[in-house]
Amino acid sequence: MRVVLNGYKVNLLIYMGYKYSPKQPRIEAVCQGGEPYASVTVCIPEVELGEYETILDTNNLPDSLDVLVKSNCVVDTGKTVDSGYCEYPIVKVVASIN
Repeated sequence: MRVVLNGYKVNLLIYMGYKYSPKQPRIEAVCQGGEPYASVTVCIPEVELGEYETILDTNNLPDSLDVLVKSNCVVDTGKTVDSGYCEYPIVKVVASIN
């Protein structure tokens, strides 16, 4: 899936699982040449998530929620989680997971 994040055209790669949260989808943004651009999601292991739910890194990618919802990659659950000084949205991934 190709989107524009922070003004850059990137491809989104969606995988299942982090080391400490294996059931949480992980979304990575990569440049056209395949070089990593950014991790779109964050792992906060102590947060219980529903099936296919994940946490967007809106601290570093402030437009990620809007972009991913408009591209039909995720659905906003309306839930958030606080970590440090940041509040992150919880979304449900509806795009295909590799």
